[in-house]
Amino acid sequence: MDQSMFEQFGGDGSISDLIDQFYYKVLFDQSLRSMFLKADMTRVRLQQKTFFAQMFGCIHTKYTGKSNRSAQEFEHN
Repeated sequence: MDQSMFEQFGGDGSISDLIDQFYYKVLFDQSLRSMFLKADMTRVRLQQKTFFAQMFGCIHTKYTGKSNRSAQEFEHN
């Protein structure tokens, strides 16, 4: 059986490391840091990890946030 892209990438551990490293760099970048000062970074990282896991084909991940349509409708109001 072929491995999914999620498994080929290294699974949850690799995705978690990637996202943590990314936001570590973002928070130490003077031009980006201010955009995230009020954000709940634990929540942001978890959402990104879930998104990437699902995008790479993890069958155990289910998106539970707003639909794209709901987010777009909110944006236009």
